[in-house]
Amino acid sequence: MGRDRSGREVRMGGRGHALGDRAGGYQIAMMALRELTAEYDSSNQWPQLGAEVLSRLQFNEPEDLIDWSLGASKTEIASLAGAVFEAAARRSDDRIVNLVYHEAATTLAMDAFTCANRLSTDPSVKVQFVFNGSVLLKNERFLERVIEQIDAPRPGSVFSPLDRPSAMGAVAMARKLLKEETPAGFPEDALELPDGLDMLPSIWKPESSSPTEGRHSDSLEFSEMPVSEALS
Repeated sequence: MGRDRSGREVRMGGRGHALGDRAGGYQIAMMALRELTAEYDSSNQWPQLGAEVLSRLQFNEPEDLIDWSLGASKTEIASLAGAVFEAAARRSDDRIVNLVYHEAATTLAMDAFTCANRLSTDPSVKVQFVFNGSVLLKNERFLERVIEQIDAPRPGSVFSPLDRPSAMGAVAMARKLLKEETPAGFPEDALELPDGLDMLPSIWKPESSSPTEGRHSDSLEFSEMPVSEALS
């Protein structure tokens, strides 16, 4: 979403994972899965990233992904994007990881650049790009690559993370709407946040998943162990 000083807005993507959440976690995971299966079909070798995906899902064979993918939720599929980012941090010579990583970064940068250009093609106009979402905010190297690709054609831009939960925008809009449509005589202090709650945006930080929701470290290699060793 882009907005200029006059209030004019431009929308790019953000239409859900099926239509236009380009380079979101779901799309990154699906891109990786399709590249993995294509590589498997052509070489009959299951890539290293594929082994890491199977380990995350506690599967033993690539074919186990077929039934799983048909019934998996968006969130379950999107969680596999983490395997791509972890692999990218560990090794630089993985063809599939590099392909997916580059494609996702280029897509995000191109959308951001196009959005800015639809608002103003004047290169002297300084643009602020505000980043949100775990794909960008939890993967520093990936964010840096996106910034590099935006900054090249649009030098002098300002880049910053969203400094509060995006849901607070809806709260602000609701409060503004209430004030505009409040009947005469309605107490103004009824629209104010309770003491302390107005500080929420500045102190709130997203937290990682509970440890009980993740894999136990001792189970990470099950897909590569002999059955007898795994059972012991």
